[in-house]
Amino acid sequence: VVHRMYLITEGEVVLTANGKPLDTVKAGEVFGEMAVIGETAAGSTRSATATAKVPCQAFSLDAAELQAALQKTPEFALMLMSVMFDRLRFVAARLAMRKVAPGTSTAREAAVFPPEMLAQLDDALQHAARVRYDAGKVIMREGEAGVCMYLVMKGRVAIAIRDKIVEMVNPGGTFGEMARVDQSPRPATAGASIDCELLSVNRQALLDVIRRQPAIGIAMLRSIADRLRHMNSLLA
Repeated sequence: VVHRMYLITEGEVVLTANGKPLDTVKAGEVFGEMAVIGETAAGSTRSATATAKVPCQAFSLDAAELQAALQKTPEFALMLMSVMFDRLRFVAARLAMRKVAPGTSTAREAAVFPPEMLAQLDDALQHAARVRYDAGKVIMREGEAGVCMYLVMKGRVAIAIRDKIVEMVNPGGTFGEMARVDQSPRPATAGASIDCELLSVNRQALLDVIRRQPAIGIAMLRSIADRLRHMNSLLA
């Protein structure tokens, strides 16, 4: 099955899961992107049903067309990230209010780029600042302003929401993307679980890399989609 994602230009679409309303997508917004992003790897199934609320018009893209669009207009990747980040914030807010039984593990192991792609990124981002944090040091705090995203080159970083660890980021993984994409406050706290070496990446450097290597943009989008699925599973 070839999945397609949709950008609404006119009208509204209602998203439901198991008969329950999830969201309303309006003009200028997208839906169906998670299945398309997943399809670039090993396939993905739809997590919701989309129904036109009123007559609609939309553009649609399959996985190959998405990759071509990112190469031509890398800012499109940031727009898609922003859409998923809005959903992540909503889930994170609900998750922060949940009580977790002592000893219950809610964290997932995360890495975005395989070693060969990480090496390409290291070369492409040779002018990016390289920073180091000792084990136990806080890298960013929930609620503070963010000016960059981080790529983990060595070490391991724990991501926590209200003291609940939700993700462990390994070499090849990224974090802090939300603030870099839409200048929003940090939604989580990140700390070095062991000694770490990170690349600090600004917005323009990210766009330049995605333009040259759209597969990198796809990998980042897939990582965010995986993060959203994981956090949704914690609420199930």
